[in-house]
Amino acid sequence: MKEIYLHSKKERIPGNPTCPKCKRRVDGATGVSETEPRPEPEPGNLGVCLYCGSLNRYTANLHLEPVDRTERRKILRRDPKLRELVELVESTSQQIRRQWQ
Repeated sequence: MKEIYLHSKKERIPGNPTCPKCKRRVDGATGVSETEPRPEPEPGNLGVCLYCGSLNRYTANLHLEPVDRTERRKILRRDPKLRELVELVESTSQQIRRQWQ
């Protein structure tokens, strides 16, 4: 079994990103890696918005851009753990939105 490292960042992410789907400000992050995690997101890293479940990528200036549908399907097909996380967040956010209505 491979070791998994978690790193939590509670300070604002440089670049002041917002989710391109729900427009919520990214106010923290948790990194999951099989190697020692880096303390900051880097350009090209993926991120799952925990408010809406969208899959995004950090740009060169650390803003977030959505991953298009075709690439999203490929990524989630390759990574069952990431797929499970996205499905869990999407399901939870839908339940919360229903309760608010």
